[in-house]
Amino acid sequence: MVLPRPRRLSGIDMAPAEPENTQELGATMISGGVQISKTRGLTVDGEQHGAIRRDDLRFEAGALGAGACSVVRLARHTATNERYAVKLFSIFDDAKRRQLVEEIRTLFSLDCAALVQFHGAYLDGATGKVGVVLDYMDAGSVEGLINQRRAPLPEKVAASILYQCCWGLGYLHFERRLHRDVKPGNILLSSRGEARLSDFGISKALTDEEESAKTMVGTFRYMAPERLRGDAYSFESDVWAAGMVLLELLRGDAVFPPSCTPLDLNGACERLARDFVAEKLDGINVSSDCVDFAEACLRRRAEDRALPDLLLGGPWLAGLDLEGCCVTLAPFLASLRSAAAARPPPAPPARQSSTFAADLSLIQTLDASSDDDDEATVEG
Repeated sequence: MVLPRPRRLSGIDMAPAEPENTQELGATMISGGVQISKTRGLTVDGEQHGAIRRDDLRFEAGALGAGACSVVRLARHTATNERYAVKLFSIFDDAKRRQLVEEIRTLFSLDCAALVQFHGAYLDGATGKVGVVLDYMDAGSVEGLINQRRAPLPEKVAASILYQCCWGLGYLHFERRLHRDVKPGNILLSSRGEARLSDFGISKALTDEEESAKTMVGTFRYMAPERLRGDAYSFESDVWAAGMVLLELLRGDAVFPPSCTPLDLNGACERLARDFVAEKLDGINVSSDCVDFAEACLRRRAEDRALPDLLLGGPWLAGLDLEGCCVTLAPFLASLRSAAAARPPPAPPARQSSTFAADLSLIQTLDASSDDDDEATVEG
């Protein structure tokens, strides 16, 4: 199956952005060909993307989530009442600004139903933050789905998610872009049954002269063997990560615990795909086509892995399409929401001494301020 060539926006340079000539002017941020103005909105390499102002949005209390470089909040458009997820970056932090520029350039240039959709960006000069306005995916992430269910998911549900994931990867790879951080937390779900890849801050565009990347960024537990070894890697490494996501959906839990080191992971992954998949799916009833799909993603040698176009056209996903996947996934997610709503609320915690409560609060604060142990940002 050959993916159709997607629509592209004219005038977009897909080369990686460099944060040269960065300026914070109060009313405008200019960095690496990206300009965000309080009044004119977003311009990328001279191409304008409309004007979204901070005043157009009304934020709801709390946060949807947080990463190393941003906080995500829920907001409603004051005129349409449409809900959006707004990713907030600080423009005064150089590392966060670089990730912001790369994510905006990626989102601005892509148009695919299996990728989270971009609706613009604005600058809030009063707080020194840039807001990136994205689809609000109201059913959370695949990571949340696995944690909530804590049991193997039906195979047809896993197929619906993997089809959409592979469709998104096929689009990215056609555009010569590596995602580099495919994992359950970066596949977002909607109540309509959509599964969309998100978080493109560490993605990389390969030029016509480049066939691979070397930078060690992403999440260790989903890295392909060649990445764990520090070798050059290419599109096949994203496919490995998709295969790991599939195993976790079928198992209902993590393949590797967060405490695993790269050395532990490298030893475990340097095995034949047949043996690796058989061990991780031991005792789980799935079809032979599903097992073959997992093995095709998780072959030890990158050149032996199937790429998204072959996976989409293979026996396990044969006959599926984006609309049919939504039809399968939406009622499953609705049933989980209904079951969660019917459960009684948890009992209140036992009364604690004031000293213990203060110590616990300090521990939680320190823990929340640290990065995940398995996040990699080493330059190779």
